Amino acid sequence: MKITILATLVLALAASGAHAESANPGSARGAQATTNDSSGGAAGDAVLTDQTFLKKAAAGGIAEVETAKIALEKASDKEVKEFAQHMINDHSQNNKELEEVAKNMNETLPKDTDPKHKAMMDQLKAKSGAEFDRAYMQAQVRDHQEMITLFKQQAESGKHPELKSYATKTLPALEKHLDHARKVTDGGL
Repeated sequence: MKITILATLVLALAASGAHAESANPGSARGAQATTNDSSGGAAGDAVLTDQTFLKKAAAGGIAEVETAKIALEKASDKEVKEFAQHMINDHSQNNKELEEVAKNMNETLPKDTDPKHKAMMDQLKAKSGAEFDRAYMQAQVRDHQEMITLFKQQAESGKHPELKSYATKTLPALEKHLDHARKVTDGGL
């Protein structure tokens, strides 16, 4: 009898604890689901501060321009070179706009990309020809997927109105870049 009561009590506590975790995003399990992942992308329901967005968006934008410059030198495929030039043009403009928003917020943006993107650039520099083309375009697909997630999150839940507006305005261009990168990648690279 005592064992049955004890077992019932343990099950009731376990059930209420599981319910509390799902209802309370501040719980240990809920907190895991609301943090940014360490790869530089945004996790599913991550809590994103405006400052974190600024840092990640700036690092990603710098990386886009720098990897595109590498692609202009190393790519063998004409479509890849054209895509790279398009990335330089668009992301240079986006980077200038983000710098202006940051200035209006009294925030300072990083002047260089993050370690993850630096490592990817080092890997790209070691490749040539068709191998480079494939690796560059695959990286573009991955990076644009991550940036779209980041920008959607900022557009939906950002706090600073000008930064939220920037994310909303830039998002369609990032989606077009992703579509373009997929087409080039699927086109036989």
